[in-house]
Amino acid sequence: MNDEGQAGKLGPTGIAAVEAAVTFGGVLYGEATAVDFNSAFDHVLALLDDAAVLFERSSFNTSAFLAITAIEETAKAHVGLFRKSGDVAKRKGRDPLRDHKMKHQMGVLPTVFMGERLTTVLGKDACIRLENEAQTDGFTATREASLYCARLDDSFVTPRGAVTRTRARELLLLAIETLDDSLVGYSSHTMAERGRIDTLFNRIAGISEDR
Repeated sequence: MNDEGQAGKLGPTGIAAVEAAVTFGGVLYGEATAVDFNSAFDHVLALLDDAAVLFERSSFNTSAFLAITAIEETAKAHVGLFRKSGDVAKRKGRDPLRDHKMKHQMGVLPTVFMGERLTTVLGKDACIRLENEAQTDGFTATREASLYCARLDDSFVTPRGAVTRTRARELLLLAIETLDDSLVGYSSHTMAERGRIDTLFNRIAGISEDR
């Protein structure tokens, strides 16, 4: 099966993860839901701001880690809007909102790629690959490589050497688009910050992959 055919079948994986998280239950926000949601949104945007600064300083591994974390926190903030308290006694297994892989699936839904700008900047093939990564193995390998030293193939690898500029750039752009797609529109505060998100996307998109 080619990548494009595979990507076309990935949507239900993310939706199933969302359904599992909602069904598991457990409220994320307090009674002042809008206040808490806006705080979660600001947290994700701050992660992306930090990731952008680190990217521009050529700290690609740490930038990639923060970008992936932003995707996870975006998923949590989004799904948290629909969670109810539920019956704790009936819960089985681990909360999907505590599972890195499932948060990748919940965060990077097919709608993230429906706009033109991510495909325009990264190309269709890269977007298909990123969607496939998020909905299958997630970004776990990159997340781990961005933090920890390891010995691979008889070589000692540090995080700084494990994540390339290209990889960090695509993950950061994906994370920015994920925030825009998933959270903008649920409150007037997120709408007011959309220009800031667009500016951040354009700032990173304008940096050449091979500079």
